[in-house]
Amino acid sequence: MWTNVAGVSQTPTSTDTPVFGWRRTKYGNAVEAYSIAGVGHALPLSGMVKYLVAFMGLDKTSTS
Repeated sequence: MWTNVAGVSQTPTSTDTPVFGWRRTKYGNAVEAYSIAGVGHALPLSGMVKYLVAFMGLDKTSTS
């Protein structure tokens, strides 16, 4: 769905493992998908929320 919204191909451009047990699949420069072994649609494991907050840029202070 998000590849269509972003106008990129549904064929992955790369796949890596940023954290043990996590698989990140990139579609162009606009969409990233994460699969986490043994986890549903929640962030229950240690460090996952911190990683997500940093990824979203929510750990930065605004200068405006």
